[in-house]
Amino acid sequence: MKKIFAVAVMAIFMVSASSALALEAGAKFVAGQNVADGSSATETVKSINADSNFEFGAAAYLNFALFGGLGVQIEPTLIKSNVSFTANEMTVNQDYDVMTLDIPVMVWLNLDLWKLTIGFGGGVDFSMELNKDAKFADAAAAVADKAKEASKDMSSMSFAWIVGVDGKFYITKHIGIVASARYIMDITKKDVPVTIGVADYELDTGKTYPKFEYARRFLYGGVGLEFKFF
Repeated sequence: MKKIFAVAVMAIFMVSASSALALEAGAKFVAGQNVADGSSATETVKSINADSNFEFGAAAYLNFALFGGLGVQIEPTLIKSNVSFTANEMTVNQDYDVMTLDIPVMVWLNLDLWKLTIGFGGGVDFSMELNKDAKFADAAAAVADKAKEASKDMSSMSFAWIVGVDGKFYITKHIGIVASARYIMDITKKDVPVTIGVADYELDTGKTYPKFEYARRFLYGGVGLEFKFF
């Protein structure tokens, strides 16, 4: 069943690419921050606070415009993030330092205004966590292997809603500068191990409670270059 689904998806993209009214590819530097607390916990941990650092990453994208600017945009994005969780029950802050690969698939509409193009859309984001505490270059090198693993085991992936907007200014007929904004809202939450201390003592019990769950509410922007094939 998975092979049939994969062949069908590939066929759709091949047909789309061959008959597209526009085909665009680009790369961007992205940065952003969580703008809301999407975390929850069992009764073991109460009054949890989640503080997010400013997060950085990179993205590449393909846009197939099929019908008057309406098409599909696929945008693999690699983001290094760190969230610090605090609560009265914790003996130390819990740092959730992770590299995340997001693969948004969005229905997208481009509107052309002379040398300026405004694009917007939304869809579903497929994401997977790479090695925690990984360096950006090491995680980037591992993306292909992780994606291959995820295609075999969908349980390793998380899902989110994503909406976005782009503004593009074309320097030449084919090359443009792109600025973008995206908002990701996780549908499925991720388990985060939390270490709890004994009440009234600065003593680490060594126990972890994986039922603390975290969901991103992530707003980020990007700046980059695009090449428009036709």
